[in-house]
Parts: sequence; structure tokens; C-alpha cells
Amino acid sequence: GNWRIVCGEFIGRTSIFSESTKIPDIVQRNYATSIHFEYEIIDIPDQEILLEIDPVINNQEYDLSVILTSENDVPAAEGTVDSKELSGFEWAISLEIDEPKLLVWNDETGVKKIIENGERYELQEGDVIAGRKPSDWMIYDFEPHDFAGVGELVSKNMMISRYILPDESKEINFIMETTDGNGVDVEFKYIIVTP
Repeated sequence: GNWRIVCGEFIGRTSIFSESTKIPDIVQRNYATSIHFEYEIIDIPDQEILLEIDPVINNQEYDLSVILTSENDVPAAEGTVDSKELSGFEWAISLEIDEPKLLVWNDETGVKKIIENGERYELQEGDVIAGRKPSDWMIYDFEPHDFAGVGELVSKNMMISRYILPDESKEINFIMETTDGNGVDVEFKYIIVTP
């Protein structure tokens, strides 16, 4: 079926992000009018999929999210959601932060950790490394490139490092390069020990 983001009279744009699937496989934008964007659901997901929707309307940014699921899914129990029940991606985007943070999660092992500036972390197979930022900051790179690989924007406020594990255990001086709300470059440095 179709669903709409109704925005009132505006000049703007919108983006949709999801880590768990390629967006065009699930939804596609049909058209926009002067009062709404319309998307069409083109495939029923076989699991819950969290979508982040980031419209910019008259130069004002908004953060919305929606969970898509099939009508045959068993509904979750009502009540407050414990962070243990969230996937790593859901946990990461739910965090309220006032400066960029390096995050690690692993849905297989249940790890969800904020790595503080200067901290050492022993990486495990399957860990995801991500930089998460407040809306007025920018993350533009991870270093060193031979380990960090290419950063992938998976949310307006989050970039994942598609790191490449070396053949043997190494201590990596990992750097997250950012720019603050005043345009000043700020580096956050960590020590990552590879398996």
C-alpha cells in the first residue's frame, strides 16, 4: 500500500535510511506534491524493519522513524522497551548525545558499547563500528583507511566503518574525523585491538 508524509506547504526534501535492508527493495518514492511526499511499499518485509525518515522542510530538519512489519507478525508485548531488546542499530539511533561518539555493537553477542575518546577496545568477530553524531556536527572520515575502509552513511546522524580485519591481531590507532557546529575540525582517537 501507499503511505504519506504530510508536511503542509513547503519546499524541501526527504531521505530514508535503514541498515537492515536496501530501501528500494522495500519502499520507493512515488511523487511529491506541495503538501506531502508519498511512498509505496513494494515488498512485505519478512522481519521488522526500522526506517529513519529525515525530511527537511523550509530549511528545518525533522527526525521521524517508523517500523515496517507484516500483518502476520506476532505483536511485541506492550510496555517500555528495554535496550536489551533493541538491535544494535536501533540502540545506536536511540541514543541522545551532545558530541560524536564511537559505538560498537554485535547482535550475535549482545554487545552495545559507547567507546570514549582515548579508550581502548578489543574488537570481536562480527562487531559493528559506527560513529554517531548530534545533528549540528559532521563525521567525514575514519582513519587509517587500510583498516577503517570506506565509511557508509546509514542514517543522517550515523556512519558505519566497513573495516577490514588484518591477518593477525594488531593494535590500531583509530581516528574519527569530525567537524563541530562552528566548522572546527575535531579528531576523536581510540585504540582498537583486532582479533
